[in-house]
Amino acid sequence: MPELFAEMFGTDVESFRGSPLALVGSESDCAEQLHARRERWGYSYHVIPGDRAHDFAPLVQRLTGT
Repeated sequence: MPELFAEMFGTDVESFRGSPLALVGSESDCAEQLHARRERWGYSYHVIPGDRAHDFAPLVQRLTGT
């Protein structure tokens, strides 16, 4: 799927995956990406579409340790 999005946005897969605007991968991959973004850019808040909030609950639990 990252290949499709990269093509849609006119970039390569590596650039797409490195963008702070994209979060694609397994729960573990996403957790690592969010940690890296916090270290690199200081991001600690993220906007999740309301209709997808339940999908992110396991990731939020993993990141908060609950």
